[in-house]
Amino acid sequence: MSSHHTGTHSNTGTHSNTDTNTNTSNDTVRFSSFDVTSQVFYRSSCGQIVGLVNLKPIVPGHVLVIPTVPYHRLKEVPPHLVGLLFTAVQQVATALEDVFGAEAVTISVQDGQAAGQTVAHLHVHVLPRRTGDFVENDRVYEHLEAWGFDRGRGDGDGDGDGVKTEDGRGVDADEVRKPRTRAQMESEARYLAAFFADGVYVAPRDRD
Repeated sequence: MSSHHTGTHSNTGTHSNTDTNTNTSNDTVRFSSFDVTSQVFYRSSCGQIVGLVNLKPIVPGHVLVIPTVPYHRLKEVPPHLVGLLFTAVQQVATALEDVFGAEAVTISVQDGQAAGQTVAHLHVHVLPRRTGDFVENDRVYEHLEAWGFDRGRGDGDGDGDGVKTEDGRGVDADEVRKPRTRAQMESEARYLAAFFADGVYVAPRDRD
């Protein structure tokens, strides 16, 4: 994929001079070649940014935020869409910290293969964090480098919840964590989706 774009990149890989992506809840969402529609829990109000639950989360609540257009690198994304992407990241991160009772959030972009990107579709990792969830805090980046969206992906017949912690410390390696079932991912997506309205996090205390 070229690193220079003119106009707007559409879902079909073509370009236009205007931004015409109006992804709605009925549209198929793809992460690179993967159909991830059932994993979507967040959609921006414009429909151009979505949040996905993970097949093999590194920690509970580890999700991805992506543009619906399959840009490979951050430098390819139009500036206005970069703003929309990180506005969505802010909303998702705020929600996850509350919903999962976290103390902080790790936000990471592996921008290119040499940086550890394993899927050629720009994505932002959002991980709710707690003190002691990694014995050495920076090891989260080793796990992100080993993370692969398609590793272990099949018909969704895994039998694990994808995450192991002991006394709040330690996370299994990617090859040890079992892929979650489709039903488990869909259940989490439905649960998280209930915390958003028109692309904005609605905290339980703010609900009617």
